[in-house]
Amino acid sequence: MHTPPASWIRIFNPSPRRRFRLFCFPYCGGGALFYKNWASHVPADVEIVAIQLPGRESRFGEELITSMRSLVTPLQAALAAHLDVPYAFFGHSMGSLIGFELARQLDASGAPLPERLFVSGRHGAHLPSPTPHKHTMSDTELIGVLRRFNGTPAAIFDEPELLNLFLPVLRADFSILETYVGAHAAPLECPISAFGGLQDATATVGDLHSWQPLTRKDFRVRTFPGDHFYLKAHYPTVLKEIAVNLGW
Repeated sequence: MHTPPASWIRIFNPSPRRRFRLFCFPYCGGGALFYKNWASHVPADVEIVAIQLPGRESRFGEELITSMRSLVTPLQAALAAHLDVPYAFFGHSMGSLIGFELARQLDASGAPLPERLFVSGRHGAHLPSPTPHKHTMSDTELIGVLRRFNGTPAAIFDEPELLNLFLPVLRADFSILETYVGAHAAPLECPISAFGGLQDATATVGDLHSWQPLTRKDFRVRTFPGDHFYLKAHYPTVLKEIAVNLGW
């Protein structure tokens, strides 16, 4: 079934005076609403454009995507009408890989590149997944992973029906992550900034620095207090750092 391009896009602060867009890509199992509050912490002429993947929130019930190729092709088409002003990409965890691969495809097609790619909570896209088998785990094992990452609302664990709806989304996203191959990716012609939590055991400071070979331009690393989901508490500070990087 054909999916309208607009289904992929959530603009939380549409502006007739827009001069810049920040596209935000979700983490594994996450949705566009994670970025809703960001809209109140950017200049009035900067739009926060969150990407909504199938199977969650406003796209609940749609067929899940399990590979990067199947994800990036329709997403690139959906973004085509929104690249009429300068823009940047921000992705957390899985979103880092989506942003990187999408930038690669845009470059190959001759489309304008992002002013900067912001990656967060993830090692370089050219490195293999250190745990390539989460998407084949049992439900019980997946629940254990969820609890360790500290990113899932506690209420979901107390509601079996909610959990049963959420686990297929998580499994599909892990499949995107763990089957993605970026080993031979050429460096981008746009700068990269890598962000992460100081207490994040899944994406260390060394992991953040591993993005450096993937750009021919400026590269920066910035860390913040917190674990893998440091963004929940520190997103206003993160946005200030983004503004500094982009010269807003």
